[in-house]
Amino acid sequence: MSIPGVILRYLLTYVLLVVVVGRILAFAEVGANAALFFGIIVGAAYWPLLRYGRRNRRYFSSADKIHVIAAMTLIDLAFQALLGNVLLPGSAPSLYAFYSLAIVVWLHGALITLVVQFAGRRLRREGIFSADANSG
Repeated sequence: MSIPGVILRYLLTYVLLVVVVGRILAFAEVGANAALFFGIIVGAAYWPLLRYGRRNRRYFSSADKIHVIAAMTLIDLAFQALLGNVLLPGSAPSLYAFYSLAIVVWLHGALITLVVQFAGRRLRREGIFSADANSG
């Protein structure tokens, strides 16, 4: 599996989970919250990262980690900007909407960084690769 494959799997899983969970919440007439979306991000990122490590018997280099984290965060930024309630017309002044979007994306980026690091540690613990071969 390649790094673009990891990103594509993240994108498809993220969108699918948001749509399915959104439909379930709408059907149950329950409002969404931040913890729910944090869980969606963790699930959508964790699965392709573990799959990459297990299939390739290695994990990302430091440069690859930066690219993966940046790509996943940009996907989240695009999703939040296009479909999030932050940028709805009339919902808030544009400067406040920008600040809230920046905070949300920063928090999601930090979460994605933690998930990437945690997945590497888990793969190393499972013996998928050695600590000397990769920083994981």
